Amino acid sequence: MIDNISAADSFNIYSAYYNLLYRDKDYYSEALYVNSLLKSNGLMSVDILELGCGTGLHASRLVEFGHTIHGIDQSKAMIEQAKRVDGFTCQQGDARTINLGRNFDVVMAL
Repeated sequence: MIDNISAADSFNIYSAYYNLLYRDKDYYSEALYVNSLLKSNGLMSVDILELGCGTGLHASRLVEFGHTIHGIDQSKAMIEQAKRVDGFTCQQGDARTINLGRNFDVVMAL
C-alpha cells in the first residue's frame, strides 16, 4: 500500500523515473544561470554543497565552469545513478541532519 511507504522508499521509487521525467530539462542552461549568479557576486571556482543533488546532472555541468561540488541526496538509488565527473562527489544522506565536518562557499538546492 502506498500509505505505508517511508520517505526514503518513496525517493527510491522516484529515482527509477527521475531521468525519464526530466529528460527534456535544460540542465546546461540552468547551470549557466547559476554560474552567472555566482560570477555576478564575485564567486569564481567555488566549493559548492548541493542539497538534493539527484543524479548529479546540474553538478556535472557546474564543474565545467570550474566549481567543485559535493552533493547530498536522500535517495541511495539516486546517488548510485549519479553521473560522476572530476570535481563532483556525492553521498546519500538527509540534508536536515548530515554533518560533513567541513565548510562550503555556497549551498544550493535546485
